[in-house]
Amino acid sequence: MARQKLSFFPWYAAESTADEDWIAMSMAERGLFITLLEYGWINEGLPVELSALARIARVSDDAFACLWDRVSKKFVRRGERYFNQRQEIERERAKSKSRKAKESAESRWNSEKEVDANALRTQCYISNSTYNSSQVEDLPKTPEGSMRETKLAVVRREDEFADWAEKVYILHPKQANKFQPLTQLASYFAKDPTAKDIFERNYPQWIEYWKNDDPKYVPPLANREGGGFVGDETWRKPPPKLKPNRSDRKEVARQEFLQRLERDHLNGKG
Repeated sequence: MARQKLSFFPWYAAESTADEDWIAMSMAERGLFITLLEYGWINEGLPVELSALARIARVSDDAFACLWDRVSKKFVRRGERYFNQRQEIERERAKSKSRKAKESAESRWNSEKEVDANALRTQCYISNSTYNSSQVEDLPKTPEGSMRETKLAVVRREDEFADWAEKVYILHPKQANKFQPLTQLASYFAKDPTAKDIFERNYPQWIEYWKNDDPKYVPPLANREGGGFVGDETWRKPPPKLKPNRSDRKEVARQEFLQRLERDHLNGKG
């Protein structure tokens, strides 16, 4: 596996100025230290042969030996490589950050692909189940009779209906088997604006009704057998009058009890 290349490493000025070894170094020793840090960062450590280190520093073996005495305190040997311990901590931190960023990007990419795929499937079922070439004849022709403009009108109408169906699905308390509800919405309402108007008028009322009902009694928007809220055409009528939920019923009963007590007291029965 190819090594992960890291382009830069952090240098903490506050820590270096508080480091006695760094403060004690000459300018030549500091130059060697930084040179070796740079090489070690890119190559994941340094060779242990002093002559190889001298070549990296571009100095003679004798000059390197003089400088290495103090600089060597900043490196430890592991096997056949020298490492700076603080630099290795930063390396692992950088690699971890890079891995997390990559995983996040891949997750975001996969999520976006799934969203795009769902959108494409939605558009495909709308097109396949509701629109065909015969619909072009139903649309008004442009003054020039441009077939291209007519087809664009079909596409725009498809997009508008797809957005509408998606909103209907999202509002419903039970969201499952998305393809089936969207297909059934298209089957019932794509070509029938009158039915669509009725649905739009009653559907919000049913949403409010279900909020006060037991969730297990809420019907699915559609099912594989062609039933559900849409297929059973429950939407053609508004829901029954909202029933108070349990806490509301308790409060009503409590208020009625208090009122009876008050009436009894006023009538001399209490």
